[in-house]
Amino acid sequence: MTVSFNYQNNEIVSSPTVIVSGSTSTRLYRGVVSFTNNQNKVFPPQYFEVNNGHFKAIIHVSPGERNIFQVDISDNGYINDFGFVEYGNGRGPNIVDSGSLTLSFNPLPQNKPIHLCLIRGRDSNNTYDMPKYRLQRGEVPNLENAIKKLKVAGRLMQAYTQDEMRSAGFSNRCFQFVEETIHDQTIFGYKVNSPTPHQEIKIHVLTSPKTVAELRSPELAQQNPNAKDSGGLFDHAIDLVKNCPEIYNQRNGTAVQCACMYLDSTWQNNLILTHAALGGGTNEVKMAIFGSHGLHSYPQNFPLVTPSFLDATHLTTTEVANDCNECGTSWECLNICLGAFLHEIGHSLGCPHQVDGVMLRDYVMLNRSFMTRENECLRTKSRGQIIANNGTWPKVCHWNRLDLVRFLHHDSFSLPIDRFGKTYSPGLQHASDLEFNNLYNALRSRKNDAKDGFKLRILSLGGDLNIDNFKDHCSKQSKQVIQSDFGLNRGHLQGFKSATLGRTDDLKMEFVGFDIKTIYKVRVYHGSALDGIKFYYKSGTGTAARSVMAAANLTNVGNADGGHLSTLDAPNDDFEIVGMYFYLNQWLRGLGIIYTPKH
Repeated sequence: MTVSFNYQNNEIVSSPTVIVSGSTSTRLYRGVVSFTNNQNKVFPPQYFEVNNGHFKAIIHVSPGERNIFQVDISDNGYINDFGFVEYGNGRGPNIVDSGSLTLSFNPLPQNKPIHLCLIRGRDSNNTYDMPKYRLQRGEVPNLENAIKKLKVAGRLMQAYTQDEMRSAGFSNRCFQFVEETIHDQTIFGYKVNSPTPHQEIKIHVLTSPKTVAELRSPELAQQNPNAKDSGGLFDHAIDLVKNCPEIYNQRNGTAVQCACMYLDSTWQNNLILTHAALGGGTNEVKMAIFGSHGLHSYPQNFPLVTPSFLDATHLTTTEVANDCNECGTSWECLNICLGAFLHEIGHSLGCPHQVDGVMLRDYVMLNRSFMTRENECLRTKSRGQIIANNGTWPKVCHWNRLDLVRFLHHDSFSLPIDRFGKTYSPGLQHASDLEFNNLYNALRSRKNDAKDGFKLRILSLGGDLNIDNFKDHCSKQSKQVIQSDFGLNRGHLQGFKSATLGRTDDLKMEFVGFDIKTIYKVRVYHGSALDGIKFYYKSGTGTAARSVMAAANLTNVGNADGGHLSTLDAPNDDFEIVGMYFYLNQWLRGLGIIYTPKH
């Protein structure tokens, strides 16, 4: 008898929750597999289904010591509605196969994490939509349980992403969430405190200054085709994060990453209110948002993962939303609402839409990455399926390989062993020119009513650039170009303005050009104010001078240690300084340098 695993002994993982796939040589058609980690020192035992000789286990690992799992397979057990094992005829397990697996967990606190958040209105009653059958069996849709559901959901996202990275040959890596240390074992299905603590995802609860009624305005609902501000919830989430000192610190020098769920989402008048599925962000905050309309289908603790992915209870739109008409049963709702939230997190990590996978809509099959059995599916009109004899599904949901390559180079996924050298392909490196008219015409060819105020997003392995209004950006950029010979006698050149020091005050710009190689002296006339600047340069017939005269109150003139130092440089060695520009009235309001390509 042999239990086989997709992991080798002593592998190092970076996710605190791991999907372990395996099989038993007994070819047991139906049974239960148990995983016991270090004799229950940190985590209680876990149980999962065996179907067609195969299993998928979502196990927990802890840092600091090896995680040694005792794995037993029994042929007389089943998982009940609460996620715990029951054995036939009141007996204990009839073990037909056993094995062991050892894994090490290396946390990566140095990696940039994601903050998982709940947003509520200032007068929220802290509830979310829930169908009657769940209420009748004792479930309570309150803030405490919403937090538990998000904690479990985050761990499932991490386990899934690490499994995808590993399967593609990119090592055991995934993104990290901000965490907290907990003794309580409720998330594992036991109402006890453990002497040995564990880490759980920290859920930030952000209270909006808006009322629930304001957040539920149809004008903010993304799925409302007539909404006046369908992106307003996204901007609002960013504002809330920037006003939370625990999350946002401008001095960090890098964008903070957040995933936020609006708690006060509700299904009303055939519209999901307080919901938008959006991801992306700014240079300060990378953001993903989603609504809580499907939160009822999320597992509230880890034992409930299996029952939740097998819950084929039919849902009705008289009680809860049917997002995209693909949430006919509870487990299908879980697929959609967990997968779509992960999709938006993908956007916040820099992923665009893809031809398949999470970044399309393949998450309708997300359950298959965690399960070996599937119940009735109203979307496909299937009565249910089971994993094949070789341990595979006919089709599953993946992160697209381009997304995985992006993650490989993302600073939220780095490993201590990473050594990515700089490599360049042979041949010339090319620059791409993006022109407004060309892009606008391309958009109009695909969508006749496309507006000219479109956004532009430029993606790269190292990050991305967002330009909110490309038309305005182009018109502003054209003002940064100066056409002149700049005294170089090289014909008509394009000069580019540096950033301006000071203010423009809507004044007319003036500039002087020069060959910096011929300048041998710069004279500054000043007392307590700047009176003028004179550039001395050599010409073919002798010496000459060009002057800029003004008056400016500069408190740091004559004091190299005072004020604020600003330096104006050409971007790199491929450019040369050919002049300076100024904004003048009776004072010097602003100045900058002008540079042009050397060749």
